[in-house]
Amino acid sequence: MPKTVRLCPKCRSVKLHLLTNVSGWLAPKKFECKECGYCGSFFVEVDIDELKKMKEEKEKK
Repeated sequence: MPKTVRLCPKCRSVKLHLLTNVSGWLAPKKFECKECGYCGSFFVEVDIDELKKMKEEKEKK
């Protein structure tokens, strides 16, 4: 089980997927966010426990 998860840098969604099947082999990895439509090679990687804390804090507000 992975200990980290990739987040969209724009909306913080975990719904990122690789744009092409050759990303990382012939070209840098590019991701697309299913929530906001962000496309790029930059992403935020956080610990799963940290993500749970972030969601709890967001729900409290």
